[in-house]
Amino acid sequence: MRRTLVYRLAIDAIMAALYFGLAFFSIKITPNFVITFASIALVVVGLLYSPSDAILVAITGEFLKQIISFGFTITTPLWILPSVIRAFVISFVAYLYRRKDTYLEKHLVAYFITSMVAAILTTATNTLAIYVDAKLFNYPDQLTYLVMIFRFCSSLATAIIVGFMAIPVINAVSKIQIGRSLTKSQKEFAKTKRIKNSNNLKTEIIATK
Repeated sequence: MRRTLVYRLAIDAIMAALYFGLAFFSIKITPNFVITFASIALVVVGLLYSPSDAILVAITGEFLKQIISFGFTITTPLWILPSVIRAFVISFVAYLYRRKDTYLEKHLVAYFITSMVAAILTTATNTLAIYVDAKLFNYPDQLTYLVMIFRFCSSLATAIIVGFMAIPVINAVSKIQIGRSLTKSQKEFAKTKRIKNSNNLKTEIIATK
């Protein structure tokens, strides 16, 4: 049951709802500079599941946030892109580590470097969205050099904080066994177990005839 598409979509829906909810609990410093912890949902789903799950959560959660906050405009896809980039970077690196038969969060240096790279790319894309939006709708973008430096520094700090917050969540999920993407050896073990169970079932059927 846990491997079914319905189950994964249900988990994605929960994480998208978490992202959407956390997006409205933010610290607003200026109109264009907001610190939010919504990204914890992307980090968690990126570590637990596939890139496709993480991207789906990012698109759904950020789309709902944009529609509720600003309505749909020509630049809405551009505002969704930063979250998609963060989700993709973290989930893709996590996928590569699972291919190496381990989990990304078990390697803290690589984990936090990945989180910070994702934060830098996210902030850069978000800054581009602000600039394009300002030019299209003729309002001040307020992107001074000082503001941009502050944005990037705060983004890195937030990424580190969220990174630490995500680890106990991942550990809790692992303990309650609600499922996560398997490592290479775990997949091989699961495949072997399925084949063994199938063979045992065939043996039992033949024995009852």
